[in-house]
Amino acid sequence: MKLNKKQHGIALPISLFVLFGVLLAALLLMRSGDVSVTVAGNVGIKVQLSGSNDQAIAYALKWVQDNKVDLKNDNYSNGYFSASPVGYVDYTSNVNWNNAKQLNKDDMGNISYIKIIRLCNIPNAERNQIVGGINNVCMTDGANSVTSDTSSVGYGAFKYTQEAASSPIMYKVLVKTVGPKDATMISESIISI
Repeated sequence: MKLNKKQHGIALPISLFVLFGVLLAALLLMRSGDVSVTVAGNVGIKVQLSGSNDQAIAYALKWVQDNKVDLKNDNYSNGYFSASPVGYVDYTSNVNWNNAKQLNKDDMGNISYIKIIRLCNIPNAERNQIVGGINNVCMTDGANSVTSDTSSVGYGAFKYTQEAASSPIMYKVLVKTVGPKDATMISESIISI
């Protein structure tokens, strides 16, 4: 009988190396799956918030249409402000949502807050009313402007103007919707009534 040569054990390191590679691949696959689930969840929450935001904007539009004869004065209980704020306002800060109208929680568990701002320069005054020597001019469509100044609120297409009472006034509708996991969406729309 012939004796076998002494074994060197090369199969063990190769097996351990392959096992380590399979373990790393499994971990990466699990991590990739977790990231995909998180991304899909975040996209779902964004779509939910967007739908609730749209419903709040529709609520604000209906409120303005229903109350257009009484929009001269502030109405904080409904989140209505009769003049634009002076200077820049950071609406990502919770303190700037004081006096906002809070809507009831919707079917998806989202809560929306609304601020409606009449884009005029003097609060609690009729359109074109002179208060303290200053004319209360309101923002209207720039194409209809007769006299205008550039505005720090809104975009270049809109101007503060002194026009007939029949021309539509612009309103800024700000909506903040807070959903699950404290996800927050803030939107701004301009409406004309």
